[in-house]
Amino acid sequence: MGHEQKPEQEKVEGVEIANPTGDFTPGYERSDMERLYHDAKPHSWQELVNFLDTKGDNQWHLTPGEVISMRDDIKQLMERNVPFTDNASKAFDEARKYRSQDRQKEEPKLKRQQRS
Repeated sequence: MGHEQKPEQEKVEGVEIANPTGDFTPGYERSDMERLYHDAKPHSWQELVNFLDTKGDNQWHLTPGEVISMRDDIKQLMERNVPFTDNASKAFDEARKYRSQDRQKEEPKLKRQQRS
């Protein structure tokens, strides 16, 4: 009795949603975005999303979780009408910037959930 079982969380390789302190860890790195640009040779955000949808799981340098994170971040750029860039490093910065902004909005909700 006294032992409370926690619900199991689904884990996706390469992505950690939140660590024990509640901080989020990045799902992919700048070099992953650079390699994606090299392989996909995109001219739009949509081309990157399509590439990840069709060939992302076959990219040796990306884990399944990294594919999910990159796709989600790139879709955010599309939804926010961020102009496409052919510079992978700049794309990484833009994607991470919006992710951190979204994190700041979600932080109060996360703290409330941790208390309950």
